[in-house]
Amino acid sequence: MYNKTFKLFGIIILLILSFIYTNKVFTLAKEKDPLYKKIKEYKRNNDILPSNGLVKNDTIFVGSSGSIINVNASYEKMKKSNKFNKEQIVYEKKKPEITINNNYSYFIEKGNISKKNVAIIFKVNNVKHMQSIYNLSIINNVNVSFFVDGITLIKNIDNYMNIKYPIYNLGYDGKYDKKTINKTNELIETISDNKSKYCLNENKIIDDLTICKKNKMYSISPSLVNPSINDLKSNLSNGLIIEYETDQFDIKKYSYIINVIKSRNYNIVLLDNLLKE
Repeated sequence: MYNKTFKLFGIIILLILSFIYTNKVFTLAKEKDPLYKKIKEYKRNNDILPSNGLVKNDTIFVGSSGSIINVNASYEKMKKSNKFNKEQIVYEKKKPEITINNNYSYFIEKGNISKKNVAIIFKVNNVKHMQSIYNLSIINNVNVSFFVDGITLIKNIDNYMNIKYPIYNLGYDGKYDKKTINKTNELIETISDNKSKYCLNENKIIDDLTICKKNKMYSISPSLVNPSINDLKSNLSNGLIIEYETDQFDIKKYSYIINVIKSRNYNIVLLDNLLKE
């Protein structure tokens, strides 16, 4: 019995050593393959490293993910033809180490600055211009986001049922309150397709930040609020969040505002997309 066990153990050890040896030989052969070397060289020159988010005082600035080449996966794709082909390069997304994900303790002023994207958000205290803004956004093929007060939402629920753009929480009766914030979130998520995960906090009110943080909501503090056309032109930059209050908004200028942004080769994207790393 002892001899059989010893022999079986020996066979297992030999199999393991054989596997290790075979794997090592294969790895050495692969390392010497000109195709493998070519992919590694391409990786050195084309990896895009992630850019960490930056925390400055009470504000966090959004970082950007990297795009890293998986050498082994790329080699597996190309070795059948034994030819280097850029189209068969396998990329993997790498998140930054400092990220806004699940970080609710800071204000967010801008989005991802690695692309020429901006976001337009509308602060809705009442339904003035609401339908016109929505219709013109559709006509101009522009994605926008709405922050709506809870009372306005309840009183005008039918006006928002068919809105296809994201709706977020503007508070209840002009303020964020721990007793009403969840009720407003539940209402928003009932009538819209998006999760109510953003608060709007232009004046960086700490009490509001705290309430939103406890409810796992990000606090948006736009860097450009109700800008004139000239202010918009001079402040356009990657990752910009532009806020307009519907009460003060000149609907006649909306199409022109859109043209100003697009003519400078900026894309107008949803807030959620702008904040993606």
